Amino acid sequence: MLLPWTMGHWDTGYLDNRGYFRVYRPDYPRAYGSGYTKRYYIVWWLNTGEVIDTPRYIIHHKNGNKSDDRFDNLEKKEHGQHTLDHNKPRMEAARTECICNTCGVLFHIKRHRLKEKGRGSYCSQQCYKIKRLLGGIKDEAHTLHRSSRVHF
Repeated sequence: MLLPWTMGHWDTGYLDNRGYFRVYRPDYPRAYGSGYTKRYYIVWWLNTGEVIDTPRYIIHHKNGNKSDDRFDNLEKKEHGQHTLDHNKPRMEAARTECICNTCGVLFHIKRHRLKEKGRGSYCSQQCYKIKRLLGGIKDEAHTLHRSSRVHF
């Protein structure tokens, strides 16, 4: 018979295929049918008395190491904020700075958008229209129409 996991038996359990350490603790309210659950949930529960309401909240590993389940390395976060925090560096890396051709304001645009015609030149639709009205941009359709006329 297995004894329930305690902090005194830190390494009793197993590492799952996703890199999380699982321990036997059948009295934990959200334990799987087998009695096992992720160790960080148990550490949080034993230290705070709180059972985490997933999917609304996440227990985040501050140092990014999924098997470092020390209580001081854990923090409770709302799921949406946790997702933003993890994706922010990737999202920032995918953006580039541009200077508006009309007003000179520095703005950011997703790098893949620069491949689209006219992207990265203006910070807004309003600046694009102002430049166009001032004659800085010729309407492509109008230019094409004028050049296709037959002159006698």
